[in-house]
Amino acid sequence: MVRYDGDRPRVLLVTARARRKRWVLPKGTVEDRELPAATALREVEEEGGVTGTVVGPAGTTEYRTNGERVRVDYFIIEHTGRHEHEPEGREIEWCAIEDAIAMLSFASARRILLEAHPQIMERAEQHAARRGARSTRSTR
Repeated sequence: MVRYDGDRPRVLLVTARARRKRWVLPKGTVEDRELPAATALREVEEEGGVTGTVVGPAGTTEYRTNGERVRVDYFIIEHTGRHEHEPEGREIEWCAIEDAIAMLSFASARRILLEAHPQIMERAEQHAARRGARSTRSTR
């Protein structure tokens, strides 16, 4: 989940459900007949209390937990607003990408964010250019 403060992107981090001192990217289990992108949107709403639009893939990671292999597909999601309900008891933090990389508790999440960084910065520049064009039109 990314939001833009001018041309500066901010990334949403949430605390982990089981260990509240760990900072993670929002993620969750794909429900029956749900596409991974829809899962990503649902999870940022549930965990972060925000809504967004998927603009592309960010990367994939795999790990083992309780003897099972878990695959997580991450997406670049642009912030569109707040959801009606509060996040599910987690702390949330909007961070500069560099700060988010430092705060993330798991190397796999840091790798995803590093890989997505160029795409996020390109979209931030496009967002800033659109905002600049709109403000120029409105002042004429």
